[in-house]
Amino acid sequence: MLTQKLTLLTEDCDAKRELRLSRLFQLLQEISIADTEALGYPREKTLDKGLLWVLGKQRVEISRLPVYGEKVVLTSYPGKRIPFLFPRHCDMETEGGELLLKASSVWALIDQKTRVMVNPEEHGVVIEGKEEGGEIPFQFPMKSFPLMGRVCFQAEWRDCDLNGHLNNTAYLDKAENLIPIPFLLSFSPKEIEIAYRKEIPLGEKTEVSYGEENGTYVFSCPEFFLRLLFQR
Repeated sequence: MLTQKLTLLTEDCDAKRELRLSRLFQLLQEISIADTEALGYPREKTLDKGLLWVLGKQRVEISRLPVYGEKVVLTSYPGKRIPFLFPRHCDMETEGGELLLKASSVWALIDQKTRVMVNPEEHGVVIEGKEEGGEIPFQFPMKSFPLMGRVCFQAEWRDCDLNGHLNNTAYLDKAENLIPIPFLLSFSPKEIEIAYRKEIPLGEKTEVSYGEENGTYVFSCPEFFLRLLFQR
């Protein structure tokens, strides 16, 4: 288990002075990698051997988003191991112990050249996690409704990471930019669910269908499924 104390800076926040969703996902990604390295699996045992950590699914339940200047405590720990996959759980609280959000995700290792999932045990990567109680499941039904909007997402240079594909944090920025500003100013995100079906390589494009119903936005394409639930 790894714990980090953070103070929200200007670059962490959006126009409402709340933690930007893409920055939240970046923080979740960074602490997950840091904890994995602390458990004995630094880049020398993965990245430098041609193995890439990739996300399969992410789910976040938000009580409220922290605001500019607020001090928060972020905790991450590995969940109970399942074959080929690495569940992970994260919590964010205030310094006073107020629970701000809970997150769960599932990771896998792929071969950098073939882009195919590998058996981590064959590469000496075995992380024995556990359940602390109260975790939210990373599995979720991909519920949708008729999606009338169409837009092209491109894996631009600035949005891609060292794996050579559109980084998971960029999905949130691209999606939020399609939501009307008055809606974003009036409503707050409460649940986020993303399933990464396959990667969008650097420079590639995909057509995304999207729409809104009863405060829920859904974005879907062959590469990913994203659901954002908002409430006042």
